[in-house]
Formats: sequence, C-alpha cells, structure tokens
Amino acid sequence: MTELAAALLDALGAARTADDVALRRAGLERGPLSLIEELRERPPPDRGNLLILVDQFEELFRYQGLAGREEAEAFVALLLASANERHVPIYIVLTMRSDFLGRCAEFDGLAEAVTDAQYLCPRLSREQIRSAIEGPAKVFGGMVEPRLVSRIVDDMGTDPDQLPLMQHALMRLWELARARPECSATAPRRL
Repeated sequence: MTELAAALLDALGAARTADDVALRRAGLERGPLSLIEELRERPPPDRGNLLILVDQFEELFRYQGLAGREEAEAFVALLLASANERHVPIYIVLTMRSDFLGRCAEFDGLAEAVTDAQYLCPRLSREQIRSAIEGPAKVFGGMVEPRLVSRIVDDMGTDPDQLPLMQHALMRLWELARARPECSATAPRRL
C-alpha cells in the first residue's frame, strides 16, 4: 500500500514527503472503495485516466505468507473494486507468471477477474530474447557485446522461467558497467 500511495501522489502531481505518503496510505486503507473516493475528490490532472500497473504480482503470494495476509487481502480488494469502477477512469494491469494463476483463487474475486481479463504472453523466440537484451541498453546509449548476447540466449534455452534471472543478471551487469572508471557520462557503456 505504501508504494501505491507514493505512486498515486506522483500521478496526481502532489508532494511526496514521508508524511504525505503515510497520509495517503491511511486513506487507501479505509476500504476497497477508498481509491475511487480519493480520485473523485482529487481527479488526475486534465481529468485523465489512471493506470495502475502491478508488475510481478506473484510477489503478493509470497508477501502474504510473511505475516502480510491482511494487507494483501486489502490490496487485492482495492484493486478489484477499482477495476470494476465505471465512473472514475481507473485501469488496473497485473503482470504475473502463469504458474501462479491458480493461486489467484486464494483471494475472493481475484480468480474470476483474472479469468475475465487475462492475456497470456506467448513464449519469446530467440530473436525476441536477443531484442530484450539489446534494446534497453540501446535506449540508454549502451550496447551489449554480441558474444555475451549469444551466451545469454543459449543459456536461457526455452525455459520461460529464466526471464527474471536474465533481467536480474543484466541489471547487475549494467550496474557494474556504470561503476567502471572508464565509463564517463558521455562515453557509451558496454556490457
């Protein structure tokens, strides 16, 4: 809820001090309709839509097992109520690994909502994996050595569960490349 409160403040162009985040979080914890009520009182700038993207939603299942069950239930109820709202333009997108779909039944209404609106991403081809490795580096003026790209693609094989590992490995490599003294602010970074 804290992350949602902070992101909501950002989306609304409001201050983001620790007190503001705590106050917004308390508002969101009032109940499943609290986000809708908040947006009725203070709509997004230019009366725009609000998109809430919850990436790696499967982490919620791990979190709820770590004594966070009550907060996880409140968060899911808030998302479901917001997704069902028709008068306030709120859109909810969840991303999660398909092997966690069955766990959605642990929360009232979540399995039904996911079933009604799911889009399963197809398995990535070798070329798509290659693009997923090279593309982000290019956006930030860097490059990944072709031999490294080939090695990562070969090591991943056809197992889609390797994508999070690939993401983490590339993030760590990028951090190491940025920390090298020969990488100035203007020189392209190479992995």
